[in-house]
Amino acid sequence: MEKSKVIRTIILVPFIWCLYLLCAATCGDVNANGNIDIVDALLIARYYVGLNPENFDATAADVNADSGINITDALLVARFYVGLISALSCPDETPSPTAIPGSGPYVAYLLAYFRNENEKLHYAVSTDPDARSFTALNGDNPVMQQFVRDPYIHRLQNGTFAFVHTTAMSGRTIAVWRSGDLINWNGGTVDIMTHTDTDKCWAPEFVWCREENLYYIFWASNTSARSYNVIWRSTTADFINVSTPSMWYDIGDYDIDLTILYFNGEYIGFHKVGLLDDYNRLSRTSRLSQGFPSGQEVFTDGQLPTEGPEAFQLIGQTKWHVIVDPFDYAMEVHETTDFQNFTRIQVTFPSNAKHCSVVQITQSELDALRARYP
Repeated sequence: MEKSKVIRTIILVPFIWCLYLLCAATCGDVNANGNIDIVDALLIARYYVGLNPENFDATAADVNADSGINITDALLVARFYVGLISALSCPDETPSPTAIPGSGPYVAYLLAYFRNENEKLHYAVSTDPDARSFTALNGDNPVMQQFVRDPYIHRLQNGTFAFVHTTAMSGRTIAVWRSGDLINWNGGTVDIMTHTDTDKCWAPEFVWCREENLYYIFWASNTSARSYNVIWRSTTADFINVSTPSMWYDIGDYDIDLTILYFNGEYIGFHKVGLLDDYNRLSRTSRLSQGFPSGQEVFTDGQLPTEGPEAFQLIGQTKWHVIVDPFDYAMEVHETTDFQNFTRIQVTFPSNAKHCSVVQITQSELDALRARYP
């Protein structure tokens, strides 16, 4: 074997293995451009983790004919590209992806929300590819009896779910839960700020930190040292063992309801800065540990007071929806492809739904949720 090919394989194979978590005719040419190259390997990796890439031909993706589309197929295409193998072999029928639990393909959206009149967790779903209408599950009755405000549910790197939420309007706790099916949850209240004199822990969320290979759990608290809310942070790898928190960053003003996504090599944060009559803001950072600046006001055509921004990507599309939560009006939605330009769109939510989160779900997850919460 040529030394140069060995070197290229040493570089490319770990590269594909890392990217499969971020990012799915002729056998192997999944984008049908006439070439079998590293782009095809990356597309297969994206399909494997449920990111539903556009222009993806699944009939060309199972390159070892094992009746599944997984990371092995991506690695084989990479090896074929650098000349380490001479042929790929696809089956006659299109296989289904065989990935980590819950990794796709995704077919629907689950909306987690609360209502001011009962402050408990509610679910709604949308099977519209553009997520323009959500229908409440369980007769719009709660699916959890604990006190819940500001519910944030997101899929973890291993395909399971974590759920964090505000536990009271005043206090030093948040709630941290884990689940494999969005129905059965393990966890509960965490005395996260008992070492401080804060009187609130509001709107916790979490995000995967690529630089540190762990999760940041973050929320807004005030202390006697600062009369206004700033963002605090703990870290965890498993949502069981959570580190002692520390103040993450301070922009010198009230700062609550931070939500974070990763887009084109940077972290984008939406948050509510300032007083009631201030709009939500958008901030950016290339390194998560540094925190966020105060940023720029966005969605200034909406109702005031407003807060509770949340963002999610549409299935198989390059579009994102950002939901904001006016105090006295229905939630508003803004659509974007670049986080520079936004278009206000109409979306139907359950009555009185407040401060929500949205996660993409598979057909089996949707079926289970409908069976449990008809």
